[in-house]
Formats: sequence, structure tokens, C-alpha cells
Amino acid sequence: MTSRAAVLRMPQRPRGRVVAAGRAAGAGRRERALTLREGVVAVVVLVAVALGAWTSYEIRMVGRDIAALSRAAAELEVQKARLAERRDALLKTGRLEALGRSMGLHPPTREQVYRIRVR
Repeated sequence: MTSRAAVLRMPQRPRGRVVAAGRAAGAGRRERALTLREGVVAVVVLVAVALGAWTSYEIRMVGRDIAALSRAAAELEVQKARLAERRDALLKTGRLEALGRSMGLHPPTREQVYRIRVR
């Protein structure tokens, strides 16, 4: 007997096409090429999913910004109320009269007061 080298040749796929594995009803695995239409649909679906994820992210970021601005507005309202109370305390008539007396001031005479009519 002579020894002979055995060479097995595998069938080659056609080049330039994307191949996906699919299942036929009741059959084993078979290979088929994706059509241009299926490729376009896959790209459109991918873009739609990406846009949906990006939109969801942006909505969450805007929600966080709104929450931060609401907290800042509430803090400013509290500060405004405190400042109004402080202003009212500083402008009390009794306090101003006491300050005037301590500085040696006295109420104006009639000749020092001029009334202006606004029409």
C-alpha cells in the first residue's frame, strides 16, 4: 500500500456579502445572505433605538436641571423673606427716632418742609 496525502476541500462562500444564520421551519441550520432591504431596516432600527436612548438621557438631564432650579428658587424665596423682615426691623419709626435723638437731630420746622403736588 502506498501512502497518499489526503486533501479535504471546504466549499467557499461568495465574497462581498454578509451572511447570517437562520432557521427554517423543521430544518437544521442554514446560511443565507442578508438582502439590502434587511440591512437598511437593521440600520434604521439601530438609529431609532439610539435616538430613543439619547432622548431619554436628555429628558433625565433636563429633569435634573429643573429640580436644581426649583431648589434654588425655594432657597431664594426664604432669603427674600428674611431680608424683608430685616428691612422692616431697620425701618421701624421708633428705631429711626431713637437714632436721630442719639445723633442730636430734631424734627424739621414748618419752614423746612416743602410740599410738592404731582399732577
